[in-house]
Order: sequence, then structure tokens, then C-alpha cells
Amino acid sequence: MRIAGFAAMGSDLSGILRRETMRNEVRIESDQTHLWLASDFHLGNVDCDEHEIRRYVGWLTQNDSARVVLLGDLTEAAIPSHLPQTMWSQRIAPQQQLDRVKEMLAPSREKILASVRGNHEARIWNLTSLDPSKDIADWCGCAYLGVGDYFSLRINGIRYTLALFHGYSASANPGYELKKAIAIWGDCDVLAIAHCHQLYREDFKRYRLVKGKRVEQRIVGLRTGGFLRYPEYAKRSFYPPGDVGNPILTLSGREKKIEVRMPGL
Repeated sequence: MRIAGFAAMGSDLSGILRRETMRNEVRIESDQTHLWLASDFHLGNVDCDEHEIRRYVGWLTQNDSARVVLLGDLTEAAIPSHLPQTMWSQRIAPQQQLDRVKEMLAPSREKILASVRGNHEARIWNLTSLDPSKDIADWCGCAYLGVGDYFSLRINGIRYTLALFHGYSASANPGYELKKAIAIWGDCDVLAIAHCHQLYREDFKRYRLVKGKRVEQRIVGLRTGGFLRYPEYAKRSFYPPGDVGNPILTLSGREKKIEVRMPGL
């Protein structure tokens, strides 16, 4: 199995946003690739299920065909300037949280393909311009997508385009932000949004005009769950308990085929 470096995308991509923002493509020579959509660890929070995170990390380390994209909120990052009462729900300070994330992912750092900033990391970025999500991307040499963007994988030459975002909506309806995003970022095979701590799938069908012919496009829409069980703020706001775990995609290198396991393990 070989992974090529990041390469500029060709000019055949359709859609204004996709032409303007697509920057990275990872090429993997394999009959199939398993992709962990990792999000919402909230490492450092007293309700974080660190044991379950380490189970996913163990799977990543031991599986040669496994890769991961990081979709934000890997740390709790509670700070005095933003909801200071949440600091009392932290076991360790934000720097220790970031160090522990790196310690956990270090054995598989070459398998990290992209990093997205979550709203918890944005607390630090908003205050200081220092971005823990970019720090992780620089540490492992992966693509940094800011708050989100298109990202492409070629598995044995078969292209899969993913739209990867953390998300920010406070809506308890997991489909709301998917439907909102699909109108702008729908030129993809998979649209994955984190943030709401729910595992949810909704598939979309669209028609595109390609060289004068109508072509059906199917998009897998996902909310990616997380590892925060039932924190105080969720109880107070009558949100449902979070779904523990993240999705794992299986992308075929023999034909264009996407399989989804939720939770992945």
C-alpha cells in the first residue's frame, strides 16, 4: 500500500466552490480503505469516554488499510473568557488536553489525512489566533481545512470527494444542518458534519447536467457522533444523550462503492 503526497486537483471539477477551494488529494493504492471520521473527543471533560476513544485509536494503529480525518472538538478547551463555569468540568488544562490527543494519535500520525477546526478549538483561536487544529495538522503533516472544505481521496484511481465540516448549529435536529449544507457543498460523495454528538445518516439524491446528459448523484450525509456521554449542559438544555462512537467508511478501490458503519466499532 502506498500513499502519494498531496497534489493539486485537476481542472475537470465542477462547481464554483469546488474549483476555488479544493486543494488536496490523497492517493492510496489499495483494494479498499477504511476511513474513521473522528470528532468530538472533548478530551479533558469529565464526561469524556477516553477508554472508547483509545479503542478506536487501537483499531487505527493495527489496521493497515485504516485512515482518519479529524473533524474538530478533540479537546474540551474550556477557558475563562468563554463560559467560565465550564472550566470546572475539565479534568486537565487545555495544553495537557492537546498533548494527550497527540500522545494517543502519535503511533498513527502518518494515517491522519486532514484536520478541521471545531467550535471548542475556536475558543482559543478567537482569543489568540492560535489554532490547536492547525497545530495538529502541522504536527502530522496533513491537510488543514479550517472550519471545513472539500477533500478528495483516490483509491486505486477511483475518486471519492468528501465535504468535511465541524458544524456550529445549536439545533437538536441532526438533519437540519445537513440539509442547509447540501445546498452549498453538495458536489461530493459524502457530506460529514460533527458537533451535535449524534450518529445520524440521511442520503440525498440530486441530478447534474454533465456534457449535456442528466446524471444522478447520490450523497451520503452523516452526523458523526462523539465521545461525550451526557454532560451537564446537555441535561440542562434537555438535549438527548450523545451517541458514543464515530462512523467508519469503507471506500472500495475496485468500484465506486461506499459502506458506512455507525458506530464504526
